[in-house]
Amino acid sequence: SQLAQISTVDGIERLNTMLGNLISGQQTSEAMQAAALVGRGVLVPGKGLNLTDAGAVGGFTLNGPADNVTLTVRDANGLDVAKVDLGAFEAGTHNFHWDGSSLAGERAANGRYTISISATQGKDKVAAESLELGAVTSVVRGAKSTDLQVGELGIFQMSDIKQIL
Repeated sequence: SQLAQISTVDGIERLNTMLGNLISGQQTSEAMQAAALVGRGVLVPGKGLNLTDAGAVGGFTLNGPADNVTLTVRDANGLDVAKVDLGAFEAGTHNFHWDGSSLAGERAANGRYTISISATQGKDKVAAESLELGAVTSVVRGAKSTDLQVGELGIFQMSDIKQIL
């Protein structure tokens, strides 16, 4: 009986060692995959938008289909600069391009803005999350996960990346 228990304990220890090696190998593989994202643009949860001469790119995620999605762009003071009807979208992650046109019909000044997304299906609201574009600048390998430094936006887990552009 004692020999059987010792054998069982030994087997569990070997299984734990093998599982630890498997997890370590997976983390190494994940880090290598993350390294391929360095320099690439990604959409991550956020409310910022950078307008340049070429316009601005952002994104959003919808929890369900929407027949009307509206982008609201605000300046640093919280004042509405633009409202853009983006149209209808299925559930999922989508990106958009804003040309910088303002409510006044002029082009907004280049710089940083904040955004919000509202979506409806008929008269019902659809949950929407705004996404911000950033460039992956480095890979951060922690004890439990491999994370990405997305420029000045901060550190994000791989699961936070909603779209790679």
